[in-house]
Amino acid sequence: MLIIGMPHIEALMIAVCVGYGIMLLWDVVLLYRYFPSSDTSAFLFLRWVDEFQPLAFTGLFVNLGLFTHLVQLHHAGFKEGIKDVPEHILDEILENFKMAFNRAKKAGFDGIEIHGAHTYLISQLNSRLWNLREDKYGGTFEKRMYFSKKLIEETRTIFNDDFILGYRMGGNEPELKDGIAIAKYLEKLGVAPVQVKKGDTFAIRSSVLPAEYETMRSEGECKWKTGMPHCSLSLKNR
Repeated sequence: MLIIGMPHIEALMIAVCVGYGIMLLWDVVLLYRYFPSSDTSAFLFLRWVDEFQPLAFTGLFVNLGLFTHLVQLHHAGFKEGIKDVPEHILDEILENFKMAFNRAKKAGFDGIEIHGAHTYLISQLNSRLWNLREDKYGGTFEKRMYFSKKLIEETRTIFNDDFILGYRMGGNEPELKDGIAIAKYLEKLGVAPVQVKKGDTFAIRSSVLPAEYETMRSEGECKWKTGMPHCSLSLKNR
């Protein structure tokens, strides 16, 4: 009955918290029912704790007001076909992003994170490796950043201290120097915080350095070169 009277976001987070708690409990029951003498039982249990408990606690902390909840918005993009997408299609996608921003605020989120990494659409547009266009969406660095720039500038009025705008970007797009240039450009646009992840996977694979090292290095370099608010997620090989 308590959940019924709550705003949708708070009710959803409580449901997530409870749901993961039930899943964790059920996993424990199954482990000790079907693998009572197995040496792997404890390991499997700890793996579930490692993966799901943080999510459950995140939901709890959000409802207590200790965490903020941002919605991440992205478009899968067109990969190699990005250079051939008609300009009016990108214009329509840009308008859809702006409408999604307004819906996110009305839904009660604390902010938005633009997904501009991992070769999603905005990452494709930002990268000189993918973006070979010769129109307003590509050709120079400023034109490759046109989509992000227009999206940020034309939605600026909806953001304030209670509704923040973040940006997930690639530290290697396709090289570290490109990631630093993007971070500096975002800083000028007033975006904060910025989450730096590994950039284009082709650039990572072609590097002589391990992906984890290159990611951490790009995070540190982008933060050091700009001094802007920054957050990051660690890589985990599974």
